[in-house]
Amino acid sequence: MAVQGWLYELLRWAGVGEPTAAHLQQVVVKPVSVVLIVLVAMIASWLGSRVIRHWIGNAARKAAARRGTPRASARATTVTAMVANLWRVVIGTIAFFVALETIGIDLTPLLAGATVVGATIGFGAQSLVRDLLSGFLLIVEDQFDIGDILVVGDVTGTVEDLTLRVTRLRAADGTMWVVANGEIRQLGNKSRRRAPAAE
Repeated sequence: MAVQGWLYELLRWAGVGEPTAAHLQQVVVKPVSVVLIVLVAMIASWLGSRVIRHWIGNAARKAAARRGTPRASARATTVTAMVANLWRVVIGTIAFFVALETIGIDLTPLLAGATVVGATIGFGAQSLVRDLLSGFLLIVEDQFDIGDILVVGDVTGTVEDLTLRVTRLRAADGTMWVVANGEIRQLGNKSRRRAPAAE
């Protein structure tokens, strides 16, 4: 049965044979559709990140200003960055599966094999899962925020970025250290020192 579509109908109207029109429909439309999906995903990711950083970030900063503490402001910046990163991951995942379906890959076996995929992730990507879980807990437990000065092992630096997978520290000499969140077993936060007792 011939594949129907706008290009197929246009080619048939122009006098192109049915097999050729069907073939061109497959060869041209699917790649163009995938490119459009990727472009839409990139635009949605960019716009969503800007909206999150602008609107949600402003709301979080206003809430932090009402609390009147620098810690609250740093916390607002960190949470905003994390939500923006999560948005990009969600959009990328959706675009990936939509593109697979557009190409013609049947997703049913992938969904049916979720147990196998889960086992593969469990055994083959334990470090990645550990990093993501550790990053989530670091955010929830508010152990540090962007702008804090941390000591992680032999590395001392200022937190410039925090994602679910890694923490980026800028050392005093300008070196950027990327530390996997799952590797953070013990850290010192110099930005949260206790105020000296009054004499």
